[in-house]
Amino acid sequence: AVVSTQSTGSRVLRTLEASNAQYTIQSEDLEGMMIQQAEEENLKLGKFDRTGDSDESFHDDYHSYEEMINRLEALAATYSDKAKVFTLEGKTYQNREIKAIRMTNNINDEEATNSKRIIWLDGGIHSREWIAPATMMYFVDVILGDEEKDRSETIGAILDKYQIVIAPVINPDGYIFSCDGDVGRVQDDDCNRMWRKTRQPAGCLHNEKMWYGGCLFKLCYGVDPNRNWDVSWDTKQGVSDNPCSDAYPGEKAWDQPCVEVVKNHLEQIKEKLAMYVTYHSYGTLLLMPWAYSKDPPPHHDHHVTVGKNVVAAIKEVHGVEYTPVQISTGLYPCSGSSLDWVYDKLKVVDSYGFELRPNFESKYHFLLPKEQIKETGEENTAGLLAFIHNIYEPDDDNEEDKEDEGNDTEDDKDNGGDGENSDENSDGNADEDVEQNINED
Repeated sequence: AVVSTQSTGSRVLRTLEASNAQYTIQSEDLEGMMIQQAEEENLKLGKFDRTGDSDESFHDDYHSYEEMINRLEALAATYSDKAKVFTLEGKTYQNREIKAIRMTNNINDEEATNSKRIIWLDGGIHSREWIAPATMMYFVDVILGDEEKDRSETIGAILDKYQIVIAPVINPDGYIFSCDGDVGRVQDDDCNRMWRKTRQPAGCLHNEKMWYGGCLFKLCYGVDPNRNWDVSWDTKQGVSDNPCSDAYPGEKAWDQPCVEVVKNHLEQIKEKLAMYVTYHSYGTLLLMPWAYSKDPPPHHDHHVTVGKNVVAAIKEVHGVEYTPVQISTGLYPCSGSSLDWVYDKLKVVDSYGFELRPNFESKYHFLLPKEQIKETGEENTAGLLAFIHNIYEPDDDNEEDKEDEGNDTEDDKDNGGDGENSDENSDGNADEDVEQNINED
């Protein structure tokens, strides 16, 4: 999606037409739509209760970063036997902490819980995609039992086996600058509703500098945090060298503190990491590796099977159709994405992303009405449970090996060979082959 001002819109159209690119104008006045939403909501900062303490559900509105963290801490205090809020080590460029909540049964029994594998979910890496943090908050309420109580038995069994960690907003600097969940604001000195990136100074517009070192035009802020991960970063696919671009990947991988904070934590838990899912909007897509290569990854068949099961579960709830795609072929190629890095570098087979509501035909884009927050959470809860039901188990490779070894043994016997020698010559461990394949990609 391309968002431009009225002054640059005609130039963008000329560029698209000159390159024979196919395009669709989805909204000729996005700012007007934002203003209309604000007027309809009649909201002003500090004038309404978004804490969730009123009769109105917490999930009937968008919320500030502070409100979300306060909500997590309140829930952890209420459900102290199965939830703890913690702070990831390190801080963002603007000196903010990134908070997450860890949920599992008997959480205070550290010896028992530390042996459980971890499911990691995050949102808010792109600032303006508010429905992603809102969905993370809905997941927390479902897992802890405040929403969808009929799923308590299923959730209980999951929490017996896994730890679920949810980080609702991993780019808090950007989220707060995108008007911090307040639909009543559009753009002022302290916020821009369409902000996507981090808030660290990135360089000069078009990299043009004055002779004394200052910027010729203006100083640009922010890096796309989902192009800043060190996976095929040097190939510079789906990015821009212009620091003012929404797709600017930074001067080097890991140069954004918020990205490095999350990366460091994921590396610390990599031996127990069973699944990673990062949530975005919009487009109603389930995203699968690779983003940087059009080749299918080693576990492509597994991803496709999981994708079909997940989108089927989502559709059963409200009839909304999501489409599972390999990012590079079904959306666009891009380097430096978090899900590619987790799959490639941490060797986590179940590494995915989501583009939540609305779909590409919708006029709302990143401005999904608050009335759709809860439905989005409900359908994606079904999707999450389907994900967990289909988690790849390390033994899956071993079972395939045993079948292959058995077949080889029978063939050897038929040919007068020695089954024991055949086993010695077999591959033996598919995990080693998978790791080699991933490294080669």
